[in-house]
Amino acid sequence: MPGHSHAAIRSMKARHKKYMDLKDTVKAEEFLLSDLDQDSKTGSRSVQMFSENAVNPGLKSTYRFVQKVVTEVQKMHEDIQPLRVFHFGGDEVPYEAWEGSPACLALVDSEEISGMEKLMEYFVTRVADILAQSGLAVGAWQDGIIPNESDLLPIKRYLD
Repeated sequence: MPGHSHAAIRSMKARHKKYMDLKDTVKAEEFLLSDLDQDSKTGSRSVQMFSENAVNPGLKSTYRFVQKVVTEVQKMHEDIQPLRVFHFGGDEVPYEAWEGSPACLALVDSEEISGMEKLMEYFVTRVADILAQSGLAVGAWQDGIIPNESDLLPIKRYLD
């Protein structure tokens, strides 16, 4: 996350449609990972040539989804060995995927982040907070937490 998420994004869109057909907007939007108001022409492709491959860091539902996944994976490990580290990925994110997102633009406009270039940092920090609250250490690919050679995103407190 947030990249390599094509299957999850498509699944949550299908879930959204199912619950909208049932007139249950709360359930429909509970785990949505993409901004339905985003102009599809502004999307980008991942290095694997997928469109819709990066979850949207501007949506509250993204973090509900992350919490749900973390909780369910922890449950799967209960009878085996307690989960200690959650590797969220963080690599190969086509940042352009968020450029036309009203949710991301609203996040910038709210001044919660200083600009679109801070979206990855925002996402990583929110996910790291979820993991810490779940008693898990953070695992990530280098380009997920070090956007360039001199900057480590501010999640040092979560790293073992």
